[in-house]
Amino acid sequence: MYPTGRVIVPRLCVFFMIAQTFVEQGTAFLSDESINRINSAQNSWKAGRNYDLNSEEKIMRLLDKLDEKNLDEADELPLKTKDPAWPSDEEIPKTFDARKKWGKICPQISDIQDQGNCGSSWAVASSSAASDRLCIKSKGKFQDSLSAQHVAFCSLRFGNGCDGGNSFYGWNFLKKSGVVTGGGFNSSKGCQPYSIQPCMHHSKDKPNPYPHCQTLPKKHPDCELRCTNDQYTKSFKKDKHKFKSVYFLPKNVTIMQKDIMTHGPITFSFQVYSDFFNYKSGVYKNTSSEYLGNLAVRALGWGEENEQPYWLIANAWNPYWGDKGLFKVLRGSNHCDIEGYALGGVPRKYKI
Repeated sequence: MYPTGRVIVPRLCVFFMIAQTFVEQGTAFLSDESINRINSAQNSWKAGRNYDLNSEEKIMRLLDKLDEKNLDEADELPLKTKDPAWPSDEEIPKTFDARKKWGKICPQISDIQDQGNCGSSWAVASSSAASDRLCIKSKGKFQDSLSAQHVAFCSLRFGNGCDGGNSFYGWNFLKKSGVVTGGGFNSSKGCQPYSIQPCMHHSKDKPNPYPHCQTLPKKHPDCELRCTNDQYTKSFKKDKHKFKSVYFLPKNVTIMQKDIMTHGPITFSFQVYSDFFNYKSGVYKNTSSEYLGNLAVRALGWGEENEQPYWLIANAWNPYWGDKGLFKVLRGSNHCDIEGYALGGVPRKYKI
């Protein structure tokens, strides 16, 4: 049985069926007509061109393929409903941004990742949120990033590498195996830097230093149980960082807010509809478009805009997508199941 009170993201057999439907219907939702329809139908958020018209294969590659593999292991994770370190309900502010609270000692919280031409959002989101929490727990002593590469390609018992997964798999791997440090593509940071090249998740007419995702080969790197960064001096075994606990959070906005305020960013699993790819700014609300798949994301905080409550979310499609790599989504109504699958964890005591 899953923990009482936790809402499971539906495991629909939709990934390949949706891909087929998507191809059959063409890319109408990326058209100027579709963008204009979104903007004329509502004023909560602004749509604009992020993608070229012939981008269906690239878009489907970015989403997670959710399957039933090892989901029974989710039973091992508790549902967290109490924490003596949490603030009271009255202490929850109207707006909160983890970058502002901890940014001086943990500047990596502001980093926007790029999963590249790879469906690894589940690994990128979990490793990024865990990095934030480890830095916060260490009071700024941990200044590295945990390796999305290690999570994506060495936790295959849990996830599917570039073929998608679930952020639960990433958090579970952090607890059971531990994760080494890493860095961005072609960087000399950490034990295992990310080996998938950043790419343009956007229209060609937008300024962007990266090659178009469609021009890059699809990769699925092998798991390496060693430090792939030759300049890194610590051994693979000694570089591992483990979490003492990982957990689900109930579908309760107040509890999620308290956990973010106390321990740092958490991860959400977000149901992606076709209009989302056109997001530019504002508080996203689905405009009754086609469901395409799921995306794991990192929640940095919350706020209100034009009297609409929102979650502040970091995506992993580089800073040139959306609102400088971020987006806001309606908070408090489980919109697109954003509050149905929240995860976090507490690191072990950090040792230099």
